[in-house]
Amino acid sequence: MRKVALVFCSLLLIAGGYFFCNTPLVSVVITTYNRAELVSKAIDSILGQTYKRLEVLIINDGSDDNTADVLAKYSKKDSRIRIITNNENKGIVKSRNIGLSEARGKYLVWQDDDDIAEKNKIAEQVKFMQKHRDVTILGTQISLLGNDRMIYLWPTEVNPDEAEIAFLIGRLPIALPTTIWRLDFIKKYQIKFDISYPVTEDLVIYDKILSHGGKIMTINETLYQYRLHYSNSVEYYKKIRKLQKEFYERRWNRFYPNEVYPKTQCERLKFIKEHNKYFSDDVVREMYAVHCQGKIYNPTSISFVVVYDNGVEEPIVVSKNNSTFYSVRFKKVGKVQKYSFDSIYILWEDEEERKEYKIKRAK
Repeated sequence: MRKVALVFCSLLLIAGGYFFCNTPLVSVVITTYNRAELVSKAIDSILGQTYKRLEVLIINDGSDDNTADVLAKYSKKDSRIRIITNNENKGIVKSRNIGLSEARGKYLVWQDDDDIAEKNKIAEQVKFMQKHRDVTILGTQISLLGNDRMIYLWPTEVNPDEAEIAFLIGRLPIALPTTIWRLDFIKKYQIKFDISYPVTEDLVIYDKILSHGGKIMTINETLYQYRLHYSNSVEYYKKIRKLQKEFYERRWNRFYPNEVYPKTQCERLKFIKEHNKYFSDDVVREMYAVHCQGKIYNPTSISFVVVYDNGVEEPIVVSKNNSTFYSVRFKKVGKVQKYSFDSIYILWEDEEERKEYKIKRAK
């Protein structure tokens, strides 16, 4: 097979295909279920990437609408597409594992079936991964479809130490659909999604990667457009919150087995700062200053915050005139209304923590 590839590349070189033959193959995995009306937008955003050496694996997870017809048209149109059809709905975790096992590239990129990747996303991520060969997973900032840029999960670039600490204190520093993975690392340690976690599966697999010495980062570029859906029940979000909390507590106990898990993120960061033996002291001090002492990185703009409303995480979007906050359901949020050009008030609420943060906006 390698000889065939070499001959193929030799012929391409004669035709001016040097760039193609000297760029790594990237496997893009899209899992989809009953998204006939949206999946084409996701596929188009991948086929339109400036980075061309792709294989696009689309796992149709037993859709019973006309998703299969939509995918068939695309597979005829572009030879880089490979359709894998589950004979029944297996769920996103099993479907992602199928994508992992079928991927043949040096890198793997995840793409949700209702979102849009900016056209230079994969090119920028491959360039970074080629330069930083110790990084296992790289994510990006994301924006809400139909809205201005937002700050999501983290307000700036996240280095490996910050990512490790974030998972320890109960904060998710990276969004799975923005990520690119180094596949040789994943396959070396036979890492897969845990099917016993039908939700929060990303936390569990990140933990596996970190436990094998992998490094996770994000870059401070907005390269992914994320579509929000609020069709799930309150109980669903409470379940996710409960599983997240259990995960973070288990992770804390591995680092500090004889210590009670502190109630708030700031208390956890303070404990780490005072008993640090795992991370860079500079990084710990900076994170504590950012999250617990009012310091903030310099975001270019903010149009997205998160509150906890009776234990349910819900995005809040700034209205067009930057005067007030509305939830995605267009309901005014009681305590999260004051907004000016220079500051945003964010209310975090859950069963253990009620605190209002004033975030200074960069001039």
